[in-house]
Amino acid sequence: VQTRGGVVGAIDLETGRILWRTLPGRPFKTGTGLAVNTFSVYVMSGTDLYSLNRRTGERQWQFRLPGGMSTTPVADDEQIYLCASNTRLYA
Repeated sequence: VQTRGGVVGAIDLETGRILWRTLPGRPFKTGTGLAVNTFSVYVMSGTDLYSLNRRTGERQWQFRLPGGMSTTPVADDEQIYLCASNTRLYA
């Protein structure tokens, strides 16, 4: 889940227990949503894309986006797809 303030977390759906939570980037600079794959959670914050370990929430890497993004990123187990506002698709 992601809050309006930008906190991202994982919740055990059976117990409601918070497994982890973190604030990638700066508060209230969230993008349009989260992308996930088997290994990671991807979060846009301001002009950066963050990769978080899906199991622990630990930051794996940070990437400066090439421009404004027009939609939520999409990920599979091999690539991340980013749709830019300049009509380009980055993978």
